[in-house]
Amino acid sequence: MKILEILEKSKNLILDKKNWTRITFARDKDNRSVSPVNPEAVCFCALGALSKICDCKNVIESNESISCGGREAYYYLCMAANKIVVEGGRKFDGSNPVSWVNDVLHHQDVLDMYDSAIELAKKGDIGY
Repeated sequence: MKILEILEKSKNLILDKKNWTRITFARDKDNRSVSPVNPEAVCFCALGALSKICDCKNVIESNESISCGGREAYYYLCMAANKIVVEGGRKFDGSNPVSWVNDVLHHQDVLDMYDSAIELAKKGDIGY
């Protein structure tokens, strides 16, 4: 799957706020934390959505994410998250920037992060 397709599908998975969560990668209908690849998962954080689309438990740590393009998609999300933090003059705690935007800011900020990552991916600007 192409990086742009991964980012767009991941964003679409959490486009509706009821399909988005914080603090954990995914939750089932009873609000229990589950793996993003669990068929019972109904809502996802930003990284959980990316992991679900790449069909791996954790897109950051999984070797599957390297072969499917998930790792590059994650890098674009990191750059977009850093941009949100810097341009917003926010105090960042040094954790994973994608998780920080997801867990500290609002649903719309997460969607904006995905939009920014998609734009960076269209330009092919991986930032290194």
